[in-house]
Amino acid sequence: MLLRVLALLVGVFELVVPRRFVDVWMDVAATDGQDVELESWVYVAARLEGVVLVAWALAGLRGRCE
Repeated sequence: MLLRVLALLVGVFELVVPRRFVDVWMDVAATDGQDVELESWVYVAARLEGVVLVAWALAGLRGRCE
């Protein structure tokens, strides 16, 4: 259940602010102050991932409540 709640939180964050979410993780991944240019589809993919995470989390949480 904790995993689904965490997925729900991450998914909502990705849906609301995908650019910020991706940029934070790219800053973590980049080394030595590298400047990374991302394609615009990366942010769309992050938003889609958020939809999948929210759907998975809500389906599991709803199943536990019934």
